[in-house]
Amino acid sequence: MIKLKLTLLCIFIYHCTVAQTFTVLKSIVCGDSIKITGLGYPSWNPPKIIQRPRLGHAILIGDKSFENTMKYTAPPCLIGSDTIMVLCAKATQITCDTGIYIFEISCSSGTPDFTTHEVDCMDSIYVNNLNAFWQPQIITNPLHGFAKIILEPTDSAGVLYIPNKGYQGQDYVKVSIGGKVPKLYVFNVYCDIKVNTNIVPNFEYLLYPNPASEFLALNFPHESLFTDCVNVHGLNIPLAHHQNDDQWIFDIKNLNPGMYYLEMNHQGKRFIFKWMKQ
Repeated sequence: MIKLKLTLLCIFIYHCTVAQTFTVLKSIVCGDSIKITGLGYPSWNPPKIIQRPRLGHAILIGDKSFENTMKYTAPPCLIGSDTIMVLCAKATQITCDTGIYIFEISCSSGTPDFTTHEVDCMDSIYVNNLNAFWQPQIITNPLHGFAKIILEPTDSAGVLYIPNKGYQGQDYVKVSIGGKVPKLYVFNVYCDIKVNTNIVPNFEYLLYPNPASEFLALNFPHESLFTDCVNVHGLNIPLAHHQNDDQWIFDIKNLNPGMYYLEMNHQGKRFIFKWMKQ
């Protein structure tokens, strides 16, 4: 047993001393995909993406025991540089070299006003960077999900995006804003990131924004349904609210930051929504 432990220790020390970092530069046209093969070593040192790209989408593909290929997809209409770091990009049984992959993205068209966002494949995301006075409208719908313009009571507005369940990859939404340069929203969808907002089982019952600071809006087109707002200690919190068409609007400005639960009842059914006051 002692001999085995010493052997494993020697292998670990050798592995640490010989680990290196290398850089690979690749050119890619916007909207295209490229595959990097020969990553890792079977069972011993499989590759792992430790820094995801800022603009595009990167994922390891292959069988579950040995993911030896990385697929990178560049976003559309964007010019720039993207960097990915892969642990054990080059590896043997006892070596594990980190690969830094730099993708230079070229494009024939100009770069629009854009934002990029990561979202879990079982989650939703709400980006409130618009003004309701711009009369924003979606002019390019996502190919792999659902998108909707949300007009907030505060005259702000944003884009709600919900990916198709289980989809991994890139999706795009383009929004017109009153004669100005349209905004492009790039959503990089992954199935292995932490879910930050409520999972949306049905578009009809949607609570947003989450986290929230001044108000909550709930798509719940029914009357006489509000019951309680409860904090994590189980105490009921009075919450001013009113109905606006098919939405319920809740005033939360005076609540302390923290986690809350909103309980609604309709036709004998009980709905509980978990949300965060920031």
